[in-house]
Amino acid sequence: MITGNWYVRRWALMTFVGALCSPLIAEPSDALLDKMNSDEFDVRSKAYAELKVWAKKNLESSPEQLYKLWNGSRQPEAKSRCYVLMKETAIQRKFGKGKGFIGIRMQEIAIMDPADKGQEKKEKLAGIQITFVMVDTPGEKAGLKINDTILGVDTLKFGKAKIPPANARFGFKQVDFGIVTRFGEYIKSKQPDDTVTLHILRGIKEMEVKVTLMKRPASADVGVFGGGEANPQDEKDLFFKTWLKSMAK
Repeated sequence: MITGNWYVRRWALMTFVGALCSPLIAEPSDALLDKMNSDEFDVRSKAYAELKVWAKKNLESSPEQLYKLWNGSRQPEAKSRCYVLMKETAIQRKFGKGKGFIGIRMQEIAIMDPADKGQEKKEKLAGIQITFVMVDTPGEKAGLKINDTILGVDTLKFGKAKIPPANARFGFKQVDFGIVTRFGEYIKSKQPDDTVTLHILRGIKEMEVKVTLMKRPASADVGVFGGGEANPQDEKDLFFKTWLKSMAK
């Protein structure tokens, strides 16, 4: 007699085996490299996409395996693609995916609290006003607009504004609560492909906008006068060269 528990155990076993036999390639093969050198563009693109998925999911070992494929391949396109992916995964394993980036310019402002309707003494909230949205960035794709006011991100709310006396800052009355810095550091603490939720005030309408971040470009860290820190890409390139030499030994 077959019991219900037997069916449960069989289902669990089949699920486990199915996970092991998923469509993702277990390891790159010569056949896959042949496809990457196919005369048909779609075949080459699909093969490279499969290889890239595998490499990203197996960062602990994929750079070394890609090195073997690159070093042993005589097919120019396959060799070139393996090199690019090998470098990308070796650097990602060492340095991570990079910092998050939205693609907006912004300034600090203080606004009346929308929740204080009808009250005589209204509180002012700290906000970040969007002054520019860069083309082809997560900010543009999420529909952010100039003059949108960011009141917070995820569970981080900026809160009440702190406004210095009128005689502060060379006689100009300015809002100074450092939220642009706090917001920027929070976004940079995230990784590309992470999604954050911005709490936006657009006109009189409050809304939540989800933004899927991209990798922060090196140009975003260049100082206004061309200064700033050394290009982080130089450090990554040097690491990869050293790693490549160690693999050749």
